[in-house]
Amino acid sequence: DDEAMRQAFAFRQSLVKEGVVRPFRSSGIKNIQWRNRGASWRVVWYEDGKQRSRTFAVRGYKELGISSEEATETALWNAVAFRASIIRANAPKKGLRAKRKAP
Repeated sequence: DDEAMRQAFAFRQSLVKEGVVRPFRSSGIKNIQWRNRGASWRVVWYEDGKQRSRTFAVRGYKELGISSEEATETALWNAVAFRASIIRANAPKKGLRAKRKAP
């Protein structure tokens, strides 16, 4: 719910102020990077041998009337959800694995 999310953001901000958490941006998740230039999170994946990417700009979330830090976290959460959907879509299906031929 919204109140729990706001409390989580406030707690994280207090940790940054105390120096417990570093303020630089790192998702901690493979293939999700922070882009300073566009103030956005970038998800990278490979599809059919080609690199693909999608960005989640903080600006779009600030327009919802939330703080900059909340917008950054919301953009990250959406990037993580998108990456999870890409992984599910590209995961090998059970039972479709090629069988080995017996010698």
